[in-house]
Amino acid sequence: TQLNSSKYKLIFLARHGEGWHNVLDKRSDWDYISRFDTFENYTLFDADLTPKGEDQIEQVSEYWTKELKNDSPYPDLFYISPLRRTLHTYHITWSQNDDGIIPIVDEDLRERYGIQTPEKRHTKDWIAHYCPTCVFENGFTEQDELWQPDVEETKQHVAERATAWLKTVFEKDEQIVSVTTHSGLIAQLLKVIGHPKHPLYPGQLIPVVVK
Repeated sequence: TQLNSSKYKLIFLARHGEGWHNVLDKRSDWDYISRFDTFENYTLFDADLTPKGEDQIEQVSEYWTKELKNDSPYPDLFYISPLRRTLHTYHITWSQNDDGIIPIVDEDLRERYGIQTPEKRHTKDWIAHYCPTCVFENGFTEQDELWQPDVEETKQHVAERATAWLKTVFEKDEQIVSVTTHSGLIAQLLKVIGHPKHPLYPGQLIPVVVK
């Protein structure tokens, strides 16, 4: 049954695989460590996936391959957070199932930003080289103008970003949307649409129908 595109969207919310920051963020001194670009042998600035995180997303890719062969609906709109771990997650997830649809990198989908360096993104030019098939939402700046070293974004503002992104999606005709993003953004988006809390582990996804 075809959904009325002006009324409903089927949105697959995917959390990135395990990142290097996820390895360290249970430490008692994480609040201190997380302010540095590097710690010991770990790169925390715009943290990438760990090998375990890559394996998690390989499994997601295999899941999609199987589901698509069984006539699962293929997304006709792809969105990605601009952080490295989500770009990497998107690439692994969809490289074997590429239908030629161009993904959109959107600031509104990034993790709660400020203070912690894993939440600071690279430049627009760097992202364009990392993901040459990507396009950027209107107004995407070259430098990260949102992250600040001494101020953390409020959860309320994350919810406002999620709401703004939903408005953008509902202005488009596409009905089935894939989103590669973060736990904090997903939590606020679910709250905005009135969905029960559903924490996701790294590499997990949840489909939601939004009216």
